[in-house]
Amino acid sequence: MEKAQVRVIGGIRIPDPLSVPNLHYSPEELSEIIDFVCERLEITSRELKLLKPTGENTSHNFNESDHGKENLTIEEREQSIRQFEIEYSEYKLVLISIGNGSFGLCRKTGKFISKDRMRALKYRATTAL
Repeated sequence: MEKAQVRVIGGIRIPDPLSVPNLHYSPEELSEIIDFVCERLEITSRELKLLKPTGENTSHNFNESDHGKENLTIEEREQSIRQFEIEYSEYKLVLISIGNGSFGLCRKTGKFISKDRMRALKYRATTAL
């Protein structure tokens, strides 16, 4: 019997949808979700690499005359970085929850989240907004 190729993205082992116990989603549905999440992880990782400062001097040094557009650009970049980091973390949690069979369960109530809601927000972890 040949071993399946193990995929790893962002340090997370990608679950095989055929070996994951899930009463709410078929292996085909899980495979579709895994593909979507892996694509989002790759895109988010690429965006973070583009946004984060590189090189030895990553600190922001300003003269007293620096204000306005320059500072706003830095603030916008930092906000974008935070948003991408949150998104990246959420998608990693999706892969973990698929792997342990809890994908689609509300973290607070333990009840299944509707498939329509999960399709809209694949990283959804609770039934409440």
